[in-house]
Amino acid sequence: MVWQLLLAPSKSPGVLSFFSQRVAVRNPGARQFEEITLLRTGGCSGSVLCEYRTERMTAVPGYHYTGTEGVIEFEDGVTEQTLEVEILPKSEHRASSEFLVLLEEAQGASLAQDANGAPECNILLVEIPPVGARRSCLRLLERVNMRQPLQ
Repeated sequence: MVWQLLLAPSKSPGVLSFFSQRVAVRNPGARQFEEITLLRTGGCSGSVLCEYRTERMTAVPGYHYTGTEGVIEFEDGVTEQTLEVEILPKSEHRASSEFLVLLEEAQGASLAQDANGAPECNILLVEIPPVGARRSCLRLLERVNMRQPLQ
């Protein structure tokens, strides 16, 4: 006996979320555009819209990153989209800084509940690590290694 499984296409518009809940900027010393991936899971029927915006934490808009907001659209059948946030160059800073990207006000779909359990928005944490910290550690090691042992 041979069984066949036929899957009917889902008529659900799906659920919107970020690919991950945290992103670390790879090269914080250079101006760059951090790509943030959005997913539509559990269905992809119809066109859906969702608002997004950045929100300040310890990172300052205009200094660490360029604040942004807008609306992103998933056309019928589309399950993945990306948006970009500009990370501004820094010559050196010692502490990491963070800001949020929020998904809100989905139209035609729902938002996935994030780790905080908030169904009205989905939150991504963007971390900008310190610049120059590695160089400072290397300079310190060089100084320590250059000292002559006590005799």
